[in-house]
Amino acid sequence: GFGVILSVDGRGAVTLHYPLDRRAAAPLEAGALVLLDEAFELDDAPRWERFHLFASETPFDLDPLVRAVGDGGDVAAPPGLEHATLSIAKEPVP
Repeated sequence: GFGVILSVDGRGAVTLHYPLDRRAAAPLEAGALVLLDEAFELDDAPRWERFHLFASETPFDLDPLVRAVGDGGDVAAPPGLEHATLSIAKEPVP
């Protein structure tokens, strides 16, 4: 299949984690642990960081997903896409 990982933080900034600098979903490898080429460190954005994984059997465009995630709120996966989220609550910085 194909997939994309992106996140949105408490400021509404969207970060593309996989694939980097691409406009379409990347091929996924099944059956094994795959590490991303880049590490990710949470910044000082307040409240939370929400990660989204979208996957499909066929290639798909990233632009509509980036816009939907950036708009905030609940994100509904378009037909044909699987969607999973992970939210991390951040503690206030003293």
